[in-house]
Amino acid sequence: MSDSMQFHSSSSNGTHIVEVEGEVDIYSAPRLNEALLAIIRNGDVNLAVDLEKVRFIDSAGLSVFLNAKNALQENNGRLVLVTANRRFHRILTLAGMADAFRICDDRDQACSVLEAASRPDETTLSK
Repeated sequence: MSDSMQFHSSSSNGTHIVEVEGEVDIYSAPRLNEALLAIIRNGDVNLAVDLEKVRFIDSAGLSVFLNAKNALQENNGRLVLVTANRRFHRILTLAGMADAFRICDDRDQACSVLEAASRPDETTLSK
């Protein structure tokens, strides 16, 4: 059983940030899944998951992000994955998930994207 995954969470400017470190596999993915769903149940609708320190991820790990994305969409929320690691981009492409997620290179970019997406559309306000 793998127990080499850790995660830490914090909030910044209306965005909940979860930093994941280690291996996200069939053994550790359920813990991460439950943590992300708990954050979403708590009412946080802007979620950035920082994957810069993830050394390994398998299909169970990828499904955690799909679950979080679906749960957030039910609550008009958004998920952004944070990584500049091209290997992770390749994994998503090979899994057929490259278009399923918004990926930002760093936390600042992720927070900006989520903040902008949270603002009401000015054109709808004028109608």
